[in-house]
Amino acid sequence: MLVALMGGAGVVYGFAGFGSALIFLPIAAILMPLETAIVAFNIGALASVVSVFPAAVKQVDKSAVAILIGASLITVPIGLIFLKAGDPIALRWGVFQAGAIPSRLPTVCARLSVRRQGFWVGRQA
Repeated sequence: MLVALMGGAGVVYGFAGFGSALIFLPIAAILMPLETAIVAFNIGALASVVSVFPAAVKQVDKSAVAILIGASLITVPIGLIFLKAGDPIALRWGVFQAGAIPSRLPTVCARLSVRRQGFWVGRQA
């Protein structure tokens, strides 16, 4: 199941270039401890970096990358402390909700758009 999940996340990453964590982590956090799910995802992510790194080096904005690396040097240790000290059940639900909210967002936006136009469930307002 995890191999199929990682494959699905890889397909999303291949098409969009991002978003694989939103596919993999919410479900993997249900199937295994959150720390293990994060490590498993990062191993897969590092494997994908090998394939895109050579071409990306030529196109990257080095100052933007320096800012991101600096921010990660500060925030990753804080996140690790949070993972170690946090309640595992609350963290699992938090990861699940973080993945579920973006998947519901298009539906909510479409409903709001339909309401503004004066149509709702096949009837005119």
